Amino acid sequence: MRSPVKYLTDAQYTALPIQERALSFASAQVGKREEGHNAGPFVHMILAKVGLRDGLPWCASFVSWVLR
Repeated sequence: MRSPVKYLTDAQYTALPIQERALSFASAQVGKREEGHNAGPFVHMILAKVGLRDGLPWCASFVSWVLR
């Protein structure tokens, strides 16, 4: 499994329990923001990844994306 976070090698990331992998991945997203209200490239990507249309609230979609 390839590590999606810069501070963990592939082996380190793979060795983590699933909940720690999810937290590591989520923490790597700190600083990314919406542009406007429920909009922007990052929000668009999150909503698209979970099959939702633009403009919807994305907080739960973010959690779903992280856990995938």
